[in-house]
Amino acid sequence: MADDMPDFNFTPWTEPTVAEAADAATPLGNAGPRRAIVYLHGIFSDHGNAFGTMHARLVAAPELAGVSHYICDYDYFDSLWTNGERLAKALSETFHADDEVVLVTHSMGGLVARCAILATRLECVRLLFLLGTPNGGAIRVSQVSLLAQLLHGTGPIAAAVFPRKAGIMQLAHAADLFHQYRALWGNAAHVDYVSIPGRYYHKDRSAWSRTDGITGVTLTLTSLLGEGRWLHLSRAHDGIVEEASNNLTALDRMTEKWDSYACPRDAGTHTYAHIRIPECDEVSHHRVQHNPAIIDLVRTIIAARLGLISGKPLSLGCLARDPFTLRTPVEIQLTR
Repeated sequence: MADDMPDFNFTPWTEPTVAEAADAATPLGNAGPRRAIVYLHGIFSDHGNAFGTMHARLVAAPELAGVSHYICDYDYFDSLWTNGERLAKALSETFHADDEVVLVTHSMGGLVARCAILATRLECVRLLFLLGTPNGGAIRVSQVSLLAQLLHGTGPIAAAVFPRKAGIMQLAHAADLFHQYRALWGNAAHVDYVSIPGRYYHKDRSAWSRTDGITGVTLTLTSLLGEGRWLHLSRAHDGIVEEASNNLTALDRMTEKWDSYACPRDAGTHTYAHIRIPECDEVSHHRVQHNPAIIDLVRTIIAARLGLISGKPLSLGCLARDPFTLRTPVEIQLTR
């Protein structure tokens, strides 16, 4: 995006296969609000690996015609707050207050997006998806050194340096981090949050089950964290993140969405929902954003919230009262 942000890239997703969709987006400065989806990957990833499948399906969705798509690649070793401030700056410089922006995030990307929303009141941001995001923490402090030792020799990360990387360490303290910035929670009041978990290791799944498509550093992470033998993860979990960590209503610490799920004034004030569908039970941490049914769920929620289905934006409370709008068996949790 800017020369002073060499490890941060915010730009339109304009690969040749989606050139037509990119051209359909309304350029900044033209009449009328724009609609856009911004993708934020997780740790040890980038926009293509994390969201290539989802991006292709959303670009092809007729109800999302004219919606532009942006990528945000960031240095996951930097602090969550630093990356959040960079994202907030990029969003502020790219969009107007009356634009309608949806942030679709995976894992650590959700924490970066939450930091951005708190750092600056971003009127343009209407909806945030937290796919497998460890809102309550993922890697526990006692395991960081062990994780570094296992990674030594499997990648470029030196065991002596890895534990001191801010982004990694903050994965263990995510809930505390956001509680620390509670004076800024009001900046998130207008943004709807939707968390969607991976639940591959549910109560009926053998601890020895393995998911496919896991190699390299991802295999190392899964070997350490994936079957709960080292960290004794509580079920259900996706191999790295417990559902209880993804679900804000299950956290011990208050969050910026506390008023929504703990003490809502009425059904119309809900700005947080934890949503799961049967397919959540079949996806691990590294596959939750690639599952076709979950992608279709994300697509339908975006279209409903932006008023692209009925012509009128539907609130999270409306979706909970009439879940048939989402066109799939669904469980929507709005309160603790």
